[in-house]
Amino acid sequence: MVQLTQRTSEPGPKTLLWVLFLLTPTLVALGASAALARQSPSVSALWFLYETSRLFGYMGIVVAAFLTLRLTSRHVVSRRLSLLVIASIACTALILWYAASLVKNLP
Repeated sequence: MVQLTQRTSEPGPKTLLWVLFLLTPTLVALGASAALARQSPSVSALWFLYETSRLFGYMGIVVAAFLTLRLTSRHVVSRRLSLLVIASIACTALILWYAASLVKNLP
C-alpha cells in the first residue's frame, strides 16, 4: 500500500522572494536618481518617482528586516538563507544610500 504524505512547503524560498519583492523600489529610486543627475532637477515626474520609490524602499527595508528577524529567531528558515536575506537587505541599504548621494550632489 502506498502511503500518502503531505508535503509541507518550506518558508525559505518564499521568504527570499518576498524580501526581494519588498526591496525592488530601491532599484527604481536608483534609476530615477541617475536620470535626475543627468537632466535638470526641475523634472517633476522624476522627482515624484524618486521620492515615492525612496520612501517605499525605506519601508521595504524595515519590513524585510522585521520579517527576517522574526523568522530567524523562531528558527523557521535556515541560517544560510537568513544570511543571504540579511546580505540582500544590506546591499539594498547601500544602493539606497548611493541613490540619495546622487541626488544630493545635484547643482
